[in-house]
Amino acid sequence: MNALRFHEFGKPAEVLRLESLELSPLADGEVRLKILAAPVNPADLNLIEGTYGVKPELPAVPGIEGCGEVAESRSGFTP
Repeated sequence: MNALRFHEFGKPAEVLRLESLELSPLADGEVRLKILAAPVNPADLNLIEGTYGVKPELPAVPGIEGCGEVAESRSGFTP
């Protein structure tokens, strides 16, 4: 899977990197989504810059909204 991640806080153009990540296996009741589109919100920019109310554990993938489709699911998942 490809993801934009940051390993330190700062200006998005300077700290965001496109990285290839290995997917972990799904557990029962879990679902994996393929994100087709995602906006960049002011909250995302604040998160990357480290000025949001809560700082994530690094490295982090920004984004709190998206549109996608179910790519994979395990037994016990109910949409």
